[in-house]
Amino acid sequence: VSFTVALAGGGEPVDLDPTHEKVVIAYRDADEAVNDVEWSVEFVGDHDTDNMLEAGELAEITVPMTGVTSAPGPNSEFTLEVKPPTGAVLNITRTTPAAINTVMELR
Repeated sequence: VSFTVALAGGGEPVDLDPTHEKVVIAYRDADEAVNDVEWSVEFVGDHDTDNMLEAGELAEITVPMTGVTSAPGPNSEFTLEVKPPTGAVLNITRTTPAAINTVMELR
């Protein structure tokens, strides 16, 4: 699962280096909850060379779902919680479609 994040207006920079473990991503569905799943980041567009998400930068976060016992199947709702060290938790709740392809846009 991949999604793009940016800072809220006036927000403080966030360290998105997965090895620093400053940001934690949790997974939850009807069958399980995993409080710290594996993830990676790739910056999109203009950015400097550090792993800090700063004003005007976009970062694409990918969660490979390897830490989840069973990835969600068709018509399943799941939530990813992005927990920065400070600020609000970002909840991303999506429902998988009736048929699942390799690349899809979830609504």
